[in-house]
Amino acid sequence: MRFYHLLSQVFPRSFTAKVAFLIFAGMHVPAVALFTFLEATQGPMWEGATVVRMVFLTEIIAMCLTAAAITGVLAPVYRVNRTVSEYTSTRSVDLLPSGYKDEVGRLMTNVNALMLDVGEELDAATRAAETDPLTGLLNRRGFERQVPPEFVGALLYMDIDHFKLINDEWGHGAGDDVLVAVSDALSAALRSRDVLARVGGEEFAVFMDETVEARALDVAERIRDRVRTDVRVHGRPVTLSIGLAIAEMPRPRAEVISAADAAVYDAKAAGRDRVVVARMAQAA
Repeated sequence: MRFYHLLSQVFPRSFTAKVAFLIFAGMHVPAVALFTFLEATQGPMWEGATVVRMVFLTEIIAMCLTAAAITGVLAPVYRVNRTVSEYTSTRSVDLLPSGYKDEVGRLMTNVNALMLDVGEELDAATRAAETDPLTGLLNRRGFERQVPPEFVGALLYMDIDHFKLINDEWGHGAGDDVLVAVSDALSAALRSRDVLARVGGEEFAVFMDETVEARALDVAERIRDRVRTDVRVHGRPVTLSIGLAIAEMPRPRAEVISAADAAVYDAKAAGRDRVVVARMAQAA
């Protein structure tokens, strides 16, 4: 590394320049020194000077061709550098060529393996950071990553009715069982493209690419009925209060969530176990 460090002081930004300098120094420094000595001691027209000049010129040409060839051989090293830089900035894996057995080939194979391993670890870390550990659903962070900051569609905001009483009367274990059962019922009632998340203690949210109120309301009622039918705690049905907000044109996510959340409070005030549709014009 010391020699490399020394050359980096002279050629800080080009590995090719380092290699070309070494080729020139190795091939021509002795010849240049000898030629300079003969010129100084015997004059410019010493015997054989023309031949030596021609040989020297030929070596210069050969050096340039050799440097070009070495640059081509070093192309995989430059490719590794570009690929790693792109992976660092984009996290997209564009695998390097494989199957080569020399040192550079093994370098590319190792870089491929490293990028794949790091990618898997990052994906696992992202999933862990964006997943609710109890229910396996998205958490609020995961929900916000999958739902655009401005969107067109329907948003359901749901709150389990009397959840605090469930915890107080039967304990937090029973509360956790209810959360898992509700999440399973919600998953069963929704389409695969709908985005479902647990966004709070007993709060759930669903984003749907649906702008027709009647169809979105039908989904909300199906969810409410599914939970009331499937989820029990000591024989008693568990119910949901649901707020529905629809953005027929692009609206900020926070605004739509706020409208749906306000509709949840209206549902609870009206007796719980019901769906209330938020009016976006009023919410705005």
